[in-house]
Amino acid sequence: MNKKGFTLIELIATIVIIILMGLIITPKVMNIIKDNRIKGYKEIERRLEEAAGKYIIENYTDSSLPFIKIEKNQLIEGKYIDEIYDLKDKSVCDAYVMVSNLNKTADFNAHLQCSSYESMLKSTIHVEDLYYDVEKRSLNGLEKTSDGNIRYTGASPKNYVKFNNEDWRIIGLFEVKTASGKTEKLMKIVRNGTIGGYSWDSSTGNNNGAHDTGEVNDGLGVNQWGASTYTNGEAYEGADLMRELNTLYLNQGSGNCFNGSNNASTTCNFSTTGISSTYRNMVETVVWNIGGVTRDAVGRTGQSALTSYQAERGTTTGQICKGTTYNGGANCTDEVVRTTTWEGKVGLIYLSDYGFASTNVDCRNWINASDEDKRYCKNDNWLHNNTSYWLMVPYAGSGISDSAWCVISSGYVRSFGASTFGVKPSVYLKSNVSITSGNGSSDNPYQISINS
Repeated sequence: MNKKGFTLIELIATIVIIILMGLIITPKVMNIIKDNRIKGYKEIERRLEEAAGKYIIENYTDSSLPFIKIEKNQLIEGKYIDEIYDLKDKSVCDAYVMVSNLNKTADFNAHLQCSSYESMLKSTIHVEDLYYDVEKRSLNGLEKTSDGNIRYTGASPKNYVKFNNEDWRIIGLFEVKTASGKTEKLMKIVRNGTIGGYSWDSSTGNNNGAHDTGEVNDGLGVNQWGASTYTNGEAYEGADLMRELNTLYLNQGSGNCFNGSNNASTTCNFSTTGISSTYRNMVETVVWNIGGVTRDAVGRTGQSALTSYQAERGTTTGQICKGTTYNGGANCTDEVVRTTTWEGKVGLIYLSDYGFASTNVDCRNWINASDEDKRYCKNDNWLHNNTSYWLMVPYAGSGISDSAWCVISSGYVRSFGASTFGVKPSVYLKSNVSITSGNGSSDNPYQISINS
């Protein structure tokens, strides 16, 4: 009986198959191991925070303290928690819990100082970590503002980041809903300079069908940012600027952009300033809030940063003009149905972002003070740089449905229609974007990459 062994080709083929299977299976197994270890560390953090809560109840009566740092050893010695070990090698892991806002609902943030854990968790959450480190917080200009978000504030915080091979700046860390329906803490950034001057919207530049004739709102545009419909169900494509940012600019394209009333336009070329594919992949698709903000003129009290933040997330919209005349004109044809959210990638900063960026109390209480001696928001505000630029917020006012808010170069905010102002794109970075180096200064901005 003849016994036949493997041929050399068969052996090589078998080895290649085994190698390929290893290449496919090994990363998946490693990811499972990594995920399980991270879950273990997260459980330790949860236990630390729970123990810190008991510690505070028994040891602190002063509810006005802004910060408390509780070391792991304090919790262990007080029998609030058992000894904590690194899951990998059973060596002791240094840990502490920072607690803030005791006068309201306490915010807990546990920190595990385990090298293996830190190497796994390089992410944009660094903003939150910096905030809870009191020394670094003061050096970097971080603050948890009254809206509950962690923001960079003041005249010159260390919030520079290289994005799209340009200088952008970190606004802060925000809980946002992504297109997948998940709510995540994401880093929001804004371009340090403008990409040019364009209209927020201009008359019928994106209308069609029955609404493509005549002027809309006297040729001053519509203050609905996202795509919607007309009252008869016909499609409305959204504001000119929204479409330009999320088509031409996002994809380094060129074409026609609007820069004035009655569809005044200009050629725009974003082939070099638009977002390149490497950085485009870092941008998350999120649900942006586009609620309308009123101008409270009663007693000239104005709009505060906090009330603006709440209104942006509210149910008020830019008003629909339903009459036969508009601001003295004869063509009130705006029948666009307004919405208060928009799902997309590239937007603008909010009115509240501008107000909270200043550490000036008067600015936060009265963003749109227009008197020359009361333009408080030009003080101690890194988002004020003597440039006029659009905000992503409709102006809600009786009989007005064309205007959106914008920053005026002299330091306050106003609402306009189809005027031409600077455009500073803003995006939210994906949760798997990591900071690899830098210290956030203008000379050494944060460098970022996306985790595989």
